[in-house]
Amino acid sequence: MLTAVRCVFTKLMSPFWRSVEEDSCSDGPFSGATVMEDIRHLRSSVVTQLFQDYGMIDGAIYFTTAEVLGGIPVKQGDLVNCIAVRDGSEGGWKVLRVEKSADAWEEGGQTSLEADTQQLRPLIGTVTSYDGNGGYINQNSLHKGLSQ
Repeated sequence: MLTAVRCVFTKLMSPFWRSVEEDSCSDGPFSGATVMEDIRHLRSSVVTQLFQDYGMIDGAIYFTTAEVLGGIPVKQGDLVNCIAVRDGSEGGWKVLRVEKSADAWEEGGQTSLEADTQQLRPLIGTVTSYDGNGGYINQNSLHKGLSQ
């Protein structure tokens, strides 16, 4: 009886099962990769779409914010370097690792990572003193031009 139920269940569920690919690698970090030609190292690619916690590189490679090295936020239009692997089940590309490109030849020798750290960021605190040109926030951060 159990064998008959198992046979019927197998026949009903078989269309939902995917076939196993013959050339799949079963060891290492690229266990989902089918062959070595399906792994690409991309340099100077562009973030073309960006959403809440995922995005697309060059309009064809899917990535999530978890794959971005160092937790550095990327923006649409940023140049990135990445390692991508072809997803065997869907045939699309998925990123294994993304790092923001730091090309020292652009922007007068200043890397894009440095430019991000020098951007103005919001500062939350209490203005503890003010002299007309600047002042202190939380008694320890001197800021010039608070009135602007």
